[in-house]
Amino acid sequence: MGIKDFFGKKKTEEKGETAPKSPDDSTAKVAKGKQPVDFSEAMANVDTSQLSMKEKLGLKMFQKMSSKRQEDVLRQAMNPKAISQHKDKILAQINEMVKNGQIDKGQAEAVKSKMGLR
Repeated sequence: MGIKDFFGKKKTEEKGETAPKSPDDSTAKVAKGKQPVDFSEAMANVDTSQLSMKEKLGLKMFQKMSSKRQEDVLRQAMNPKAISQHKDKILAQINEMVKNGQIDKGQAEAVKSKMGLR
């Protein structure tokens, strides 16, 4: 077994390029049957006028990440264990957003129910 076989790549005879071992094998695959999520459309709709400098910096760092890394970061942040640890802070931020008029009460209730904060 050679090193090329170990990494699952074959050499094509026609062009001399390396090809994936199987047609569904690729490096961009996140999990079996799942495609990486593209957050570019959601990021375009973010209003940065009311963000602090620290929040703007964090948003820029998030935008520069690869799509796989963005998905990993969001998966870690939306972990139910992490949400339950910071429940008080999250609820305070949601209530503050309602007071500032950034979201209405219906949206706040929907966020709370989706995050399991009821």
